[in-house]
Amino acid sequence: MTFRIRRTKAAREDLINIARYTQDMWGNEQLQTYLLELETRISTLTDKPQTVGQDASYLVPGLRRLTHHDHYGIFYRIKGSTVEVLRVLHLRSNWQRHLTVFQDQ
Repeated sequence: MTFRIRRTKAAREDLINIARYTQDMWGNEQLQTYLLELETRISTLTDKPQTVGQDASYLVPGLRRLTHHDHYGIFYRIKGSTVEVLRVLHLRSNWQRHLTVFQDQ
């Protein structure tokens, strides 16, 4: 079964902020490389997302975390045939603060 990826508004905003930061710090060429790598990492969730990443259900029921370059965590959950990417957060951030909004959804 191939899963469809859906990014929440918050995840899309996270990716925009990552892009801005990367461009400001390392320039356009690195931005293009890094975003391609990040999107490629997210696309790995289309095949067996239940076995990729680590369980993070202690934060939100059904939540999983896939790490990218030891910098970011891609937080997602599976809903039927859809992988819902909730947030893309720096690994040093306060995950719980950013993810509690999804506990009752």
